[in-house]
Amino acid sequence: MQAVAALSLTGKRWLIREPDEGKTRELSEALGIDPVIAGILFLRGIRTREQGEIFLKGSLRQLNNPSDIPGIIPAADRIIEALRNHEKICIYGDYDVDGVTAAALMFLLLARFGADVSYFVPNRMKHGYGLHAEAVREIRNAGTDLLITVDNGISANDEVALARSLGMEVIITDHHEPTIKLPETKFIINPKVSGRPAVEDSSSASTGSSSHPWSLSGTAGSDFTNLAGVGLAFALMVALRARLRQGPLAREIVLPNLSDYLDLVAIGTIGDVAPLTGENRILVRHGLEKIARSKNKGIRALMRVSGLNGSMVTPGQVGFVLAPRINAAGRIGDAGTAMKLLTSSDEKEAEAAALILNQENIKRQEIEKEIWDSALPRIEGEGRSDKVIVLHDEDWHAGVIGIVASRIVERFYRPTILITMKNGRGTGSGRSIPGFSLYKALDACREDLSGFGGHSLAAGLTMDWERIQGFRERINRYAEDHLKEEDLIPTIKVDAICDPDHISDGLLQGLSRLKPFGMGNPEPIFVSRNVRINDLRLVGEEHLRFRIPSRQGTMTVIGFRMKDLLDSMSSEPPVDLLYHLRYNDYNGTRSIQAVLVDVMPSRNS
Repeated sequence: MQAVAALSLTGKRWLIREPDEGKTRELSEALGIDPVIAGILFLRGIRTREQGEIFLKGSLRQLNNPSDIPGIIPAADRIIEALRNHEKICIYGDYDVDGVTAAALMFLLLARFGADVSYFVPNRMKHGYGLHAEAVREIRNAGTDLLITVDNGISANDEVALARSLGMEVIITDHHEPTIKLPETKFIINPKVSGRPAVEDSSSASTGSSSHPWSLSGTAGSDFTNLAGVGLAFALMVALRARLRQGPLAREIVLPNLSDYLDLVAIGTIGDVAPLTGENRILVRHGLEKIARSKNKGIRALMRVSGLNGSMVTPGQVGFVLAPRINAAGRIGDAGTAMKLLTSSDEKEAEAAALILNQENIKRQEIEKEIWDSALPRIEGEGRSDKVIVLHDEDWHAGVIGIVASRIVERFYRPTILITMKNGRGTGSGRSIPGFSLYKALDACREDLSGFGGHSLAAGLTMDWERIQGFRERINRYAEDHLKEEDLIPTIKVDAICDPDHISDGLLQGLSRLKPFGMGNPEPIFVSRNVRINDLRLVGEEHLRFRIPSRQGTMTVIGFRMKDLLDSMSSEPPVDLLYHLRYNDYNGTRSIQAVLVDVMPSRNS
């Protein structure tokens, strides 16, 4: 592994990793693949033929058995009991794309299993994230016997206690970080929680006993810890279907093909930016194939209004086209519209919902721009010296600040928390950088907060408005102890050193087998050193294009939104280039094209 000491023209550090040559050759021969592809796999932890075949082929049969997730079998059996006794079930979702797709998937499948099932999706502005006491009472008043959470609930101790005191049993399915004290229920499905509950007596629901048989573990269910909320919901449905096949209800129920619902799993997993490795890679790979020919009327309608009509949908199209429209409802409107879209059996109703989501997304983009334009000068003026950027404004929209926080992290490469006023209190959304756990940082500042939750890279919080300045100072003191200056320099990990003369159709065909690309499995980045560039020019208003010598004579390199590098590249001697390799199809002609990632003056010039 080689870290390049100098910084690139965009101010980034390069980390050039080189795999073990002998082991890479063995992997190449065992899998019958290009040595360059084998090297990329080696660097991504694929060391054996078996691991390679799972990664490259990834059939649904190679998914791990969900019964290995602690708590999933007791929960499946409790649902079967509800089916047998005709109990009313309510699915309690979340307003983001992960929570909505998880709720839709579970609602649709439980209905197929014959359940008396309804759903509730909280309103971001009225209820906030997670179980809400008023909503719990409303759900119980509707006659619900069994409440199932998806993508939330692991920190809802008081609300779960309330639900049980009202006479409901609660199944929690949640992939978020658990708190030290877990909710008092027999049914918790969270791969970050280990242990199985002891059988409780019938009085425990009302007495709220303080003893709890669950424990926390970072290794329990390690093959499942990266599942999104929708992936965890799908795992429960797989376990439920398997249990139903073994029981007497199998004669009464036509069991559905669960693979038909992988389109929802793929959209929620990509939208939640879950790592596309392990279980997720298999689920998303097959789910993407389902989206283009989805049986879900809402997904088809959303694709039409979004202008997607290809035979194959990419993770980028899900992440930047479909998911934002589903998210838009929960951010600035009512996530119930997104649920209606994904659960409707009526073409016209689905089309109407899709059109509403499309308009909501346009509004979201306008609000996002307003917040960005407001925050940017303040960062330059007051926040850039801090290791953690903390900004607040009473007028910012609570449903959009998270997106803007992500953009600020991308621009300044510093953990960022934006806080706005909601219901008289501060509500914030934060995003972080690799190596700095935002969840742990908030935990260290808990005395300033009313509540918080999330992951290492993304979290939410609530607090009294007057405590914001103290919180900003405290979290930056924490950052001083946990972030070095070099941690604030973005690093690009390079997958392979590549001579342009070795680039061929065979290499690109091998790269295609590594798809789908996304979080945890990024599109490979190649480095070519001491390259002379020719015919450098500006394309459109902000893109660069030039040519470099290659096997085909010359190869086109396109640098999207890199116009700021034009002058420095024009005056530089030979350069080192980082790039992706893709096909460019234009006017019926296909050619290999490099997509520029970064540039550095060559040390050999």
